[in-house]
Amino acid sequence: MAEGSPWLRDHPSQGPVRLEPSSPTSGEKSEGSPCSAGTPATQACPSGHYCPGGSETHSGAPQACPEHTYLATDGGHSQAECLPCPAGYHCPWPGLSSFEDHPCPPGHWCLGDQGAFFCPPGTFRSEPGASAQEDCELCPPGYHCPDPELQGHANVFAIPCPAGSECPAGELWPQCHCPVRPHQSSHLHLMKCILLPHRGGWLHKDTGTSCH
Repeated sequence: MAEGSPWLRDHPSQGPVRLEPSSPTSGEKSEGSPCSAGTPATQACPSGHYCPGGSETHSGAPQACPEHTYLATDGGHSQAECLPCPAGYHCPWPGLSSFEDHPCPPGHWCLGDQGAFFCPPGTFRSEPGASAQEDCELCPPGYHCPDPELQGHANVFAIPCPAGSECPAGELWPQCHCPVRPHQSSHLHLMKCILLPHRGGWLHKDTGTSCH
């Protein structure tokens, strides 16, 4: 550097300084250097679903496990990995990741892979989780348990037998003393009748004969 250099006049005690570009230390990248390309991460197929036709970098479109099945883990590839709902549960819709929140409802019994079935006529079930028809309880004496198909809902509780009627164990309909013919009110006969509160009488369930 020349003797008349302005830098030397301003810094008389220092000699010339040469600035070298710093090199990156181990593990660092110099500014502006390209990053190395990483391997794309594959997103696992969500639980309750399977993803057919996937690749190493793409899991494929998720398909819900069918009704009456579930899949608790991620990463399913085929419908065969969906597990049948166990007996005592009913897995009521597709895409479930657990069966434990879906016990068989009261008044029903469940095989698991076929949904929920009504407890048979003459029986009832007050607790959830029945896994077989035998888990439904026989209607006790003094109560009746109608045909659920006819009444349109399950027998969750046994129905007390109305006053003036009789209900043996397992009875569907109250048995009452009512006339064989409406005009013969003194002629009483034991037969199965349906209580008609709005008409103040009974209706024979087989013949349609009404009585009071």
